[in-house]
Amino acid sequence: GFGNLVSKIKASRITETRQIKILDADPDLGKIADALKDENVKVGIDLSECTKLKSLPSNCFMNCISLTKITISEEVKEIGTYAFNNCSSLESINLPKGITVIEEFTFNGCSKLNNIVIPNGVTTIGTAAFENCTSLTEIKIPVSVLSIGEDEYDFMSYWTFRGCTGLTKVTAPCRFKNNENFKNCFGDQYSKISFEYEHTFTGKKAECDCGEDTKSF
Repeated sequence: GFGNLVSKIKASRITETRQIKILDADPDLGKIADALKDENVKVGIDLSECTKLKSLPSNCFMNCISLTKITISEEVKEIGTYAFNNCSSLESINLPKGITVIEEFTFNGCSKLNNIVIPNGVTTIGTAAFENCTSLTEIKIPVSVLSIGEDEYDFMSYWTFRGCTGLTKVTAPCRFKNNENFKNCFGDQYSKISFEYEHTFTGKKAECDCGEDTKSF
């Protein structure tokens, strides 16, 4: 039960990282999160067997400073805003293939997150989604992404990768090439990043979305 889960988590001192697999098909995420806020504990959580879990609600693991790794069930189709905000020990996470939106502030402040694969199928990445992820060194934005960093509040728009001071390589769809808003997503780090752009096609096969004739490619 969850009493045993909490005991296991609290028994994991900072000298070890414990991996805990949740077998409940539809777990109480609130109780799990409450046990992940002790700076003296480091825990990886495996939710891969939680097959009735279809979404991770907003704020669900916010400030879970004990969390080092999380494996999410492929049944999950939505991850809410601020879901992993300030998970300062989080190093690794999988994003299920059915995810289409990475909401605003989802991974803001995940300063130890060093690798993340954005699934092809994601169309939108919200503002500040990866802000201050200082351990990220490279990221690939799949060709399915159409919108990055747009926000209803203008002063917060295009903060998506701001403060990612370790970022040195970005691969992105060429629709964002020479786009000032896209540049703004990286803040002061932009000039230190090597960018590669992938051609995308939604119309004529010979002409890329960026307008270049790609017959020679």
